[in-house]
Amino acid sequence: MGESTSVVRRIGRVSALAIFLIGILYVITGAIGLIASRDLAQHEPFTQIDPFLAILELLIILVAPPMVVMMASVHSYAPRSKKIYSLTALCFMTLFAGMTMSIHFVQLTIARRIESAGIAPLSVIFFSKWPSVLFALDLLAWDLFLGLSLLFAAPVFKGGRLHRWVRNFMTVSGGLCLAGIVGPATGDLRFQILGIIGYAFVFPVVCMLLAILFGRAESLSEGAKQEMGAEAA
Repeated sequence: MGESTSVVRRIGRVSALAIFLIGILYVITGAIGLIASRDLAQHEPFTQIDPFLAILELLIILVAPPMVVMMASVHSYAPRSKKIYSLTALCFMTLFAGMTMSIHFVQLTIARRIESAGIAPLSVIFFSKWPSVLFALDLLAWDLFLGLSLLFAAPVFKGGRLHRWVRNFMTVSGGLCLAGIVGPATGDLRFQILGIIGYAFVFPVVCMLLAILFGRAESLSEGAKQEMGAEAA
């Protein structure tokens, strides 16, 4: 039992750290890409150009699986009375990951081949500019699904100061993500800045706090196991 708990905490810690590191790399790459495409950005908000766009899409595909694993670890960590919240959070995180990975896989594999073949890109469908179908679906994933996942996960963390920090930052991150949905809903993507702050800047802090929390829980689990072994001896 103790060994199983320790493994779950370790998996949670590693996945949270992976998300944090990929998130930092994403922000750096995105900032460089915006600077490189600043002439285009005057006409289209949040415009990125290759190779920065391709790198960002690849990073999104890479970060989605550990986000599901991290939320599964949160569900395992949750006390029995809070399992309904953590399970709901895991379901929304799974929806988020499946949708955003599918969208950016299509972007990396199909959209670029159509453009390189000289075929007019289907801008209404592909993620070339706003408004487009895939753009709207990706904002649905990052604003609504991720926001709901974080808000449902926040009540799991009740207790000491570290738990309060995790809960507060999760609430802020989730709330900002949900506020970002105003952008696509109104067609004015300037409101999407709220969502970007939520998932690009506040969410990495959540992941780092979770990594610390899972690391401490793992140490306590290992210590308890050693005490049990010493008593048995």
